[in-house]
Amino acid sequence: MSHHCNFMTRPHSRVLAIAFVIVICILCSTYIYNNHKRSVNTVKRRGFSSELLYFDIRPSSPNATCRRTKQSPILVVDELGYLCNYFNLLTNSCCPFQNVTQRFFCNSCKSNHCCSIYEHCVSCCLNPINKSLWDKVQNLDANYKRHLQLATDAFEFCIAVCRTSSLTVFHENRYRNLEELYCFGLKSPNTPTH
Repeated sequence: MSHHCNFMTRPHSRVLAIAFVIVICILCSTYIYNNHKRSVNTVKRRGFSSELLYFDIRPSSPNATCRRTKQSPILVVDELGYLCNYFNLLTNSCCPFQNVTQRFFCNSCKSNHCCSIYEHCVSCCLNPINKSLWDKVQNLDANYKRHLQLATDAFEFCIAVCRTSSLTVFHENRYRNLEELYCFGLKSPNTPTH
């Protein structure tokens, strides 16, 4: 009878050990994630910028959704920098992987990182080659650009900086150049000569 009891407890102890290891892994990953998030938020609250998070992973779940721009009734940029026509947008708000989609689209943008179309500005800004520029813009004037300090990732930063760059205006309602309305860099638009 005791031999039968040992046989029954061994598989149960293995299952319990595996369950224990899984629980420990989940707790550790939750702890690490929360500490990273807390440290990023603490750094931002002090007025310093930390490196913006950049994710280059297409949502794999059919229920996953993309964040996207909502300014134009025609063009859309999703959080990975894909530009597409609003009517081609997938039901999960992501731009499709087809020839109707372009990534990091900068056609209306100049070398000073100023663009004539908001969606081009966001798409171009999201290119990971601009990571050092994101940090420079965030650190330019931390007190004046508080809204940029609140960005937790590249998408939030790019939609904010392209929409609210003070470089594009002389005063509150007069643009420097109507061909360079949206900027994500450090240089002002070129003033057109008449």
